[in-house]
Amino acid sequence: MSTTDNRNGFVDFVKFVMALLIMWGHYDYIIGQEFESVSITKTLTEFAHENVTVIVCIFFFISGFFAWQFSYRKLSDGKTTIGPFVIKKIKRLYPLMAVSVVWFCAAELIYRGAYGHFWAGREVNLSNAILTALGINRWVSTAGGDINGPIWYVSVLMLCYIVFGIIAAFKLSDEYKTIIFAGMVVLGIISQLNELTFPLVADKVGRGYMCFFLGVCFAILFKAYPKYKNFWAAILAIVIYAIAITAKENYRLDLLGNKNIAAIFTLAPAFIVLGENGVFKKVFNNSLCEWLGRISYPMFLFHIPTYLTIGLFLRDGINYNSYLTIIIITLFVGAISFAAEKLQEMSNKR
Repeated sequence: MSTTDNRNGFVDFVKFVMALLIMWGHYDYIIGQEFESVSITKTLTEFAHENVTVIVCIFFFISGFFAWQFSYRKLSDGKTTIGPFVIKKIKRLYPLMAVSVVWFCAAELIYRGAYGHFWAGREVNLSNAILTALGINRWVSTAGGDINGPIWYVSVLMLCYIVFGIIAAFKLSDEYKTIIFAGMVVLGIISQLNELTFPLVADKVGRGYMCFFLGVCFAILFKAYPKYKNFWAAILAIVIYAIAITAKENYRLDLLGNKNIAAIFTLAPAFIVLGENGVFKKVFNNSLCEWLGRISYPMFLFHIPTYLTIGLFLRDGINYNSYLTIIIITLFVGAISFAAEKLQEMSNKR
């Protein structure tokens, strides 16, 4: 069986598209200015910028869904333990994250030396750099201060994996574990509604809990009721979300409420269901989509350090309002991400 047989190729493709949107949504960072002062591909970058939070919520949901699908039974039956499970996630997430932190800090210090201030007002200090490189910055800090902003997601995702692994490996029935998973969703909602400031449950951690463990709960639901994996229901969910977004943007009719919650109840499960459809499998379950999915993670990590480096060395030498510019930068980040994935793959095989 090939590696692509075990993957949801459409979700891999969606992950790549979402990584592109996050990258384009942060395009204003390239020159350290506010978003409104950059006119490049205005419709695209504004859409991406306004929906970065929604995209990250979908990433959390997908991660939770596949954590349950591929790891729950192994942990629950004792075929693997929490230690190897966490180590596997660390080996996947942390090396590239550490590279992005070192890259970002080096470029920031050079930038300050050249221009007398940190880039875009993002101060670098040793404690933040160490906490971020260890991936625990959001576990212990409630005030942000992330080195390379997107890394907050990795920090919270790793925490979600650890909590998931502990629950899955615990000697309880599947029913009780399902209740605990649902309780983590509730904890995430409470954390956000009450703006809790305690470590492990504060700020963006609550958002991660809510979305990740909703993904886990949907995986359990889909396993128990496979008939609900309906192609047309998935299409309908996407259409409903699109109509609601259009109504809000053009007619000021708020049919969604919270966009993040709406997305993880419509778009996220719809993408997964579509990926399991026979036609979508034939089209998307291939090596290309697998690699697009794999490079989505380093693209997520490396785009801001790339922007900083370009802003440092080519500060006034580029027309940032050109479609060609953003295409070239996107291809550059994609190439770096592919190389990073290949190097990590070779390292893991040793």
